[in-house]
Amino acid sequence: MFDEKTQSTGSRKDTRWTSLIEELNKWPSEAPEWEAVQVQEFIDQVQLIAEQKGREREESRRFQLQQALNQLRENHGAILVDYFQCTDLSKWKVACYPMDRIGELMERLKDLLALLDQRQALYKQVPQNYLEGIKQWTALGDVERQSRAQVEQLDQDFSIASPELPRALDEDNKEDAQPSPELESTSPGQGPSSDSPDSDQEQKTKKDLSLSTAVVPKKEFSPTEKESESEPVPLSEEHEPTHIQTVLPEPKPLSLRSVQEVASLLQEDESDENWESLGWSLLAEDDLAGAYWLACSLKAAGRNVPVSPELLAVIQASRWLENDTDSLAFDIRQIVSEWEWGNQGTTSERLLSLAASLRPSLVAQHTGLVSWLPQREEVNPVLGTLVEAVRTFASAGHSLQSEDMRSVEGGKTHEEQIRAIGEQARLFLENNRSSRLKFKGATAVLRRLVSQEGDLHCLLAPVIKNKADQVAQVQQRIGYLGERRQICERIRRIDQGQGPRRSKPITGDPINQLVRSVAEAVGLARKWCELIKQKQDIHRTRRVEDVEGLRGRVQEVLPEVKAKLEPRQDQPQEEAAVGHILQRAIGQVAGMLGLEEQADIEVPETWMQCGSSSLAGALSRRLLYIPEISIDEDGLPEEEQEAVIAGYLRQSLAEKRSLAMAWDLRIEGQDFRFTNVLRNMLENDADRQRLEHRNDEELKSAQAMLKDTVSSVEGAIEKGLVDGLISEEERADLNAGLPRVEGALYLPPLLQQLSDIEERLNQRLEERLQELEVQWQEIKQGLEQSIPDLTIAEESIKSAFMQRDTRVIEESLAHLREVRDGERQWPDEWFIRPDKPDIFLKFQEARPRIEEALSRLVSVAQLAEMIEQGQAWADMEFGELPQECREETARALRSWHQLKRCSQQRKSQMHIQALLEYLGFRPSAGKSAVGIAVKKCDQDWLYCQVDAAVGDLARSIPQLGSQASGCYNVVCFWKRPRVASIGTFLRELGLDNQTVIACSLERLSEQWRCNMAAQAQENRLALVVLDEILLVFLARLDDTRLPTFLRCSLPYAALNPYMPFQAGNVPPEMYYGRDEMIRQLKEASCIVFGGRQLGKSSLLRQVEREFHQPESKQYAWIEDIKLVGDILTGEQPDRLWIKLRDGFKSHFLIRATEANQPERIRKYIEKAMAESPQRRVLV
Repeated sequence: MFDEKTQSTGSRKDTRWTSLIEELNKWPSEAPEWEAVQVQEFIDQVQLIAEQKGREREESRRFQLQQALNQLRENHGAILVDYFQCTDLSKWKVACYPMDRIGELMERLKDLLALLDQRQALYKQVPQNYLEGIKQWTALGDVERQSRAQVEQLDQDFSIASPELPRALDEDNKEDAQPSPELESTSPGQGPSSDSPDSDQEQKTKKDLSLSTAVVPKKEFSPTEKESESEPVPLSEEHEPTHIQTVLPEPKPLSLRSVQEVASLLQEDESDENWESLGWSLLAEDDLAGAYWLACSLKAAGRNVPVSPELLAVIQASRWLENDTDSLAFDIRQIVSEWEWGNQGTTSERLLSLAASLRPSLVAQHTGLVSWLPQREEVNPVLGTLVEAVRTFASAGHSLQSEDMRSVEGGKTHEEQIRAIGEQARLFLENNRSSRLKFKGATAVLRRLVSQEGDLHCLLAPVIKNKADQVAQVQQRIGYLGERRQICERIRRIDQGQGPRRSKPITGDPINQLVRSVAEAVGLARKWCELIKQKQDIHRTRRVEDVEGLRGRVQEVLPEVKAKLEPRQDQPQEEAAVGHILQRAIGQVAGMLGLEEQADIEVPETWMQCGSSSLAGALSRRLLYIPEISIDEDGLPEEEQEAVIAGYLRQSLAEKRSLAMAWDLRIEGQDFRFTNVLRNMLENDADRQRLEHRNDEELKSAQAMLKDTVSSVEGAIEKGLVDGLISEEERADLNAGLPRVEGALYLPPLLQQLSDIEERLNQRLEERLQELEVQWQEIKQGLEQSIPDLTIAEESIKSAFMQRDTRVIEESLAHLREVRDGERQWPDEWFIRPDKPDIFLKFQEARPRIEEALSRLVSVAQLAEMIEQGQAWADMEFGELPQECREETARALRSWHQLKRCSQQRKSQMHIQALLEYLGFRPSAGKSAVGIAVKKCDQDWLYCQVDAAVGDLARSIPQLGSQASGCYNVVCFWKRPRVASIGTFLRELGLDNQTVIACSLERLSEQWRCNMAAQAQENRLALVVLDEILLVFLARLDDTRLPTFLRCSLPYAALNPYMPFQAGNVPPEMYYGRDEMIRQLKEASCIVFGGRQLGKSSLLRQVEREFHQPESKQYAWIEDIKLVGDILTGEQPDRLWIKLRDGFKSHFLIRATEANQPERIRKYIEKAMAESPQRRVLV
């Protein structure tokens, strides 16, 4: 036998134990070690070693697990508690976790750590464009959903392993651990044998019985039972001491599984049985809207549907329905008329249709649900009695109202109710005559309906005047407006009769509002007719008797009905769900009749009706829990989305998604349309406040991003036009496709619109680049024969292709084409670009060095002396500067020092003037000094306006040049301003929309400037700031300092030199190049020709600005002659002389005259030019 074991062991993978056994097998049988005593001692020692090694292995694994848990708490503890609501994180204990599952738990902790690290990395990423932003938020949502699932699983694992759990079982469930009396009373020989047919059923019964005993909650035990539990149980042969072990619960039968459990099961097995089980679970938990959308989705996907979605919609509507005037009655009526389930429905469907029809049959027979009431013989006798009571009341033509119960209890009289209806009708017409709907056309239709000749006025006029003899006419008009499709058809005809046919018909929410208004009027009229009919044909006591009879019969049968519908432990899931729905419907009827407390019949999910004007809109509120589904403004899903609703609904149920989690996901998806609904739905005040704050912040950020993206795309469209990629018509088409930023609440489709526009422009750009690449290769082949070295040109054009700059490529190819054709020589300077230093980068590098050196000085006055002497300081060689420049810098530094010390109003103006002149500001024309006027001041700030000129020093910044018109706003701060309040400060001074030069006499840190840049971008503040560090940095310059000052300060401001933009009128600061063309236009007659948007008008404007100097007898102006000689306008070519005459008159070069003959005008012009030989006119 030993040899067989050895052989068997040898066939396995070789281990240390195998080698040891082989070694023992070689020992002789006579060896003393084989004595039984020694063998047993050896085995005991090995066992002790094995136990010790096992404990060491367990401690090692627990130590590794504890390290991972500590790392999780340290790196992500705050996120887990605050965001993922993991409040039990501190209770996660490693010591009590089962050893056999530590490896599995370790893997989950590692996965969670990886997911949270990935989430943190995603949050730190800065998207380069809005598409990357959408991808980032989508990835973030997936990571957070996976993280939340891992957190919930770990929380469940640690709660199972909690040391408190065994004690809880021992204290609270001792009775559960004891065998039941039924099982104890059966001896092994009395029951059916294991081979008998009934043995399996008995074992199943025992299992179910033990399960049902184990789930009895503690509160159901009586004090006597608890006391008996504490008594010791005598030990005998029949009662051996047992140990209560913590084990995982056995899988529940399908009928006992919750929605979350079934949804989790569906993630592994998507069988039709499990989908149907999910539908029944939703019904059992009163989630009718969830069951409705599940049924719609399964139906769209071609799967089996447990209950028809139409039936579920009617059940939900019947719960919300108040009376015939409710707009839900029209929706129910439409479903009843269009959907027939007939007698072929299953037993569950027939019972559910009974639940749907009970209450509407009493309060709104107009819905047609009376026909859904089953015959008495089709249901059990108890339900049959209840159904007959409802049918009898409905057949009398009554609608059960709240007044009826009050009448039974001595409420309002009959006449008072009729007068009350008339007053309601009067107020209805009065209010709707002045009401306004969102859609102008809908408002017009509503006012037409309530006008003197309108349908609703004619319907309600007899009601208001209580003309009982016109009941027949009112009922006839009710017949015309009794159904939704009739109302919609009437609205359509009225809308068409308003005037010319509108391009946009009334749809969506506006037509729902109109239908609701008509339904309200019809309901008032129907109620009035009913009251009049009761008064004329049937005495009031008959109606009261009917209500009393209904109440009595329901009261009589109600206890037995409730007992029949009471859920059982072994009840199938479908039966339990149907019974629950039917029980709720009967409870509502009992509550209307005053037979149950209102709290017992409260209708769940009433929030879904808020803000919705139709049944479909109310049911769609359930989809707010599923942000993954794309819905329209009314909350309804797109048609192609219906088939995927089931999958996303299953996912939300499996992760037990709360409303707060759904709101978070909607915010991440940049969908802010349903904020008010979600705010009303959320009950937790802390979650609501947190999400409201996050919603507002994210909305502002999203709208700002959308605004920037729209602006960027607008610029891309304009650039596409200028570059010749699109035509004027295409430009107009693209601009029309730009979304509106104001009031935008759902950003993904708007961002998609912008993405489509950019994609269209990029496609045109790619096509143009491919054309230019072909041209370049052709020109290059021609040049290689005459130009041996094309390296410089190739590098320049390659750089232009990489930058996708078609204009540069076209200009370069035009030059090269002329060289190839022999029209020009090869000039190397065409493709050599000057290497300009990055002033801002140099400032950033020098900032820390200057700040550290300044901290070692007493004041900048000390630095002024060093500069005057030409000493080196902070790696700046001031000795290389001219003496005059050093003296000017020293004066500016002393003015800065004195400005920091002096009072704000007296000597400050002189020092501010010195600093501005140091920067490069010069006196305006005709003045000897820079003018300064103090406007406002306080203890630590001063605001003044400066009259000065900068010439062409503000190149590229028209706001500080030509647009400033010689007037500059300067604000001086003696204390460092707070970034958060600087925008408010400028608004109070009226400077938030103007360019401001600020002097901060305290040194500003780089962090302050970065924060200021963010504030400037958010509030669009054009604020350029000079502080002590930047002032010293400018001291190293020997020429004008204003351009350098602007290059170092403008990156922290929000200033767009391209605004305002007017085609053909570029500010002089923004005009560059074409000097040769300007010279030619000044000296001789020229024709300027070229394609659209190539700068012809800008060139003429620049020539006009440079040439027009009346003091030097030079005059220039631009005349638009586009329509002169145009056949369509009828202007003759001679009209050109009229324009010349008016131009010379406007500049006072000829006397006022009305001459329009070309010859006379020519003589006037010749005479004006002859009067002054130096006079020159350029037109």
